[in-house]
Amino acid sequence: MPHDIKEKPLEDLIFLIPTIIIRVSAEVIIRKKYALHLQLLMDKVRSQNVLLNPAP
Repeated sequence: MPHDIKEKPLEDLIFLIPTIIIRVSAEVIIRKKYALHLQLLMDKVRSQNVLLNPAP
């Protein structure tokens, strides 16, 4: 019985580590995509502002 108790945390860790890695990488990918999308949106708004309010 004590042998099983020793191995259990290691098993949990083996299953937990990939989950953490997947979550972190997914978050990074989402942030990068969101940042890129936001940058494109800002560029679009800027170009529309230039068209609407041309510099004198």
